[in-house]
Amino acid sequence: MKRIISVIAALLAVLLVFAGCSVNKGGETPVTVTETATVAEFTEPAKPEYTQEELDKMVAFTFDDGPGTDTTNRILDQLEKYGFTATFFVIGRNITDSNASVMRRAVTLGCEIGNHTQNHNTNLNNLSMEKVTQEIEATSDAVEKATGKRPTLMRPPGGAFSHLKGKLDYAIIHWCVDTNDWRKKGSAGNAQAARNLADYIIGQVEGNGGAIVLMHDIYDFTAETMEIVIPELAQMGYRICSVSDLAQAYGEKLEPGQVYFRINRMTSLEPGRYVVNTRESPLTLRAEPEPDAEVLLRLAKGTEITVEKCENGWAKTSYRGTSGWVNADYLKKAE
Repeated sequence: MKRIISVIAALLAVLLVFAGCSVNKGGETPVTVTETATVAEFTEPAKPEYTQEELDKMVAFTFDDGPGTDTTNRILDQLEKYGFTATFFVIGRNITDSNASVMRRAVTLGCEIGNHTQNHNTNLNNLSMEKVTQEIEATSDAVEKATGKRPTLMRPPGGAFSHLKGKLDYAIIHWCVDTNDWRKKGSAGNAQAARNLADYIIGQVEGNGGAIVLMHDIYDFTAETMEIVIPELAQMGYRICSVSDLAQAYGEKLEPGQVYFRINRMTSLEPGRYVVNTRESPLTLRAEPEPDAEVLLRLAKGTEITVEKCENGWAKTSYRGTSGWVNADYLKKAE
């Protein structure tokens, strides 16, 4: 009897299973349950947008003291022709209804507008932070009104930043290649002078990926020089970028309040004899490897010095018994 009951129970169970599979309640489509295997998904890491070889030929060009009109447009013409970008650090008081269109054109081409303060006070370190903020925000207001974009980068006039570091809501952009183009502003129309400066700029840029170059877009002479520099750098395989574009290419985030002399790359030198390779300004020998450290000496172009070691773009050097640090970008191997 127990065996019969067990068989009947098993048969009932089978019938119930079939009944559950075949019943279509409320006209709904029967649900078919399928067992799927869990497959681990492997995603290849994103490939860098640029190769190291390409990064080594990318530099940022920056132009101060504008906006200009004809001169800035001549530079923009060259940038547009080659698909390049640049950063223009403008002075607030120089922004007018007539040149606002130049800034809008720059933005349309992918260039960026940076903040160079309202009145170009060359030593912001002597001003209160309240006054500094007023100088900066007045310019940002004017830029935003003209272009619809508010600057995120600023450059202190004269490069004076020691009291600003860590205190601003803007990344502070310095430079590592100073062209001193303003010293030749009276040389407009002098083809040889433009050729000489172009050769210097190209020489400083070559092999100097990540460099930030300082120029001024308010001089005819600078526009003439850039009409030589941009095509020739393009032919050499270099790419001119805005500071932000260069930072993005290198994967570096520009932090507010931090100072940038270049992007990502630091010049490294082997110990030995070197020659100061500035253009006109002397090279500053400082007590510490910091841009605002105590000045010990100023070394003229052509001065031979001994490099003991190189750290983060600074060379520990000695000259006639005085030991200190200099920017390694301005040294070349002695012959």
